[in-house]
Amino acid sequence: MKELDVRLRLVAEALMNDLDSPLSRSTKQLIREKDWWAIARQRCDPHSYSDTPEGENNFRRDYQAVEFLRKSPLLPLNGITKQKDAIATFHECETSCAETNYFLELVDELTTYVGSDVRRVVDDPLVNRVVSILDKARKICTRILGKLPDDIHCRFGPGTSLELKGSPYATVFDKLTVVPTTTSACRPLFEWSY
Repeated sequence: MKELDVRLRLVAEALMNDLDSPLSRSTKQLIREKDWWAIARQRCDPHSYSDTPEGENNFRRDYQAVEFLRKSPLLPLNGITKQKDAIATFHECETSCAETNYFLELVDELTTYVGSDVRRVVDDPLVNRVVSILDKARKICTRILGKLPDDIHCRFGPGTSLELKGSPYATVFDKLTVVPTTTSACRPLFEWSY
């Protein structure tokens, strides 16, 4: 089993002692057990803490305990690559986004828009609350961005795309030579614009 650098281990253990939180004690135990994979997979969920000064302090301590070693390039992961972890995290985030999109589509189906006002179709407190939040966000965006232009001119940005893996910068030629892809929800918009 690979070892953590002795100096880093001493600093990490001293930090965990100083933080003295449930997650710091757990992390210290994982260091002693040399369970580097468990350390790399640890997370600190802010929703698990009360919205009080004490809860904020507990979150701060736990978050520091978890994040200190989690992404360190010095963490000996015994063949587990950061790329695998990044791909797993990507899939978790995509699943979470899909669930959110499904929920928002459901909310949209349950409401109708009359001009700039929203008329609720169902008497559901959750739907009404979500619609209220989205309506406030829309008004804030409108205030900040102003009136949208009647004619939008699109252009390629400096970045890469999903099809151009491994290249931090992609030229217009690169972008035009790959097969275009779109999500199923955007396909009608894509077909309409081309």
